[in-house]
Amino acid sequence: MNHNGTASSITNNSIDHNSSKRQINVSSIWRKIFVYFLVILFALGAWTNVSGIWIQMPLLVSKAPESWSLPSKLGLVINLASILPLTVVCISLVFKFNTKPIEVPTNYFILINGILTGIVLAFSYNKTVYVFGKERSIYLLLLTFCTACLDTTSSTTFIPFLNRYEQIYLNAYFTGEALTALFPALLGIAQGTGNSECISVIYNNSDNRTIAKFIEYHHEPRFSVQTYFLILCLFIFAALVSFIILRSIKTGRLQTRIDHKKKKTSKKQQISPIFVIIDSNVDELSTQRALEKIIKIENKKMEKGKEKTIWNKYCYSQTGIALFLIFTSSGMLYGMVPALNTFSLYPYGLVTFHYTIIASKLIE
Repeated sequence: MNHNGTASSITNNSIDHNSSKRQINVSSIWRKIFVYFLVILFALGAWTNVSGIWIQMPLLVSKAPESWSLPSKLGLVINLASILPLTVVCISLVFKFNTKPIEVPTNYFILINGILTGIVLAFSYNKTVYVFGKERSIYLLLLTFCTACLDTTSSTTFIPFLNRYEQIYLNAYFTGEALTALFPALLGIAQGTGNSECISVIYNNSDNRTIAKFIEYHHEPRFSVQTYFLILCLFIFAALVSFIILRSIKTGRLQTRIDHKKKKTSKKQQISPIFVIIDSNVDELSTQRALEKIIKIENKKMEKGKEKTIWNKYCYSQTGIALFLIFTSSGMLYGMVPALNTFSLYPYGLVTFHYTIIASKLIE
């Protein structure tokens, strides 16, 4: 009887152990799903404001003093802002500057200032300043430049921050980055453009003749441009909250971190192909120094040979060709096409202009 009792207790313990394992696995899966969702929200802080400005372009063009030339000026301002992340990348490559210590503070700076810039943009996008004999949308241009600086710089700090996490969360980030075009586009569809109708106006002229004239009257959209920009700020606020939560939990982070310094030293301390005959009468210190000098000479020869061939190999490699194609296509899509949208679409009406811009963002 005692033997049966001990056997049953062992089986009960094994069942409890297996059930606890299952509970732990289920809870870890739900935690990873939660982190995946947080990373998607975090990515909303990347390009939301810039996408929103382009979607509001049909409504801005109809009221801004720049009129049809506004998209070309805003496109120039946004492309000028791309110089900032390019400068950061060049500095980190030339001076071998490690950006890891500043990634987290920079992300906080980008998200907080993205919210503040969006709020200021919502209340001052339609303000003009009299400069060089004309009314100009200085506030809109300056705030668009600040927004573009924040959004373009996010590409140099958001993705490196995710190197601390498992690779699957990088897919979540790109999903959220795609939503930065989808959500503003859906919000633009909900906003609409307002309907236009012809109203018959009857009045008497100076000769007391009754004249009937048709005037186009444009109704306002469902909600204003100001409300639209404020709603976009809520998306960036959600990105800020998700980033704070990601910093406070450790789920999804890599357990083992590769020390780049150890990698460099191991590469430098490679065994030289030169064989050295060591005299037994020579002391160990002098022998070690001689070996270190030989290794340095061999490493310098290897580095010089690599420098000569690395540029040619890179230019004709798949990576070099892909980067060149991305550069040319991005220059066309984000540099030239937005500046020509007004002249190609606005003649067909405000509604066509508005929904074509939204369709282009949905495709992105």
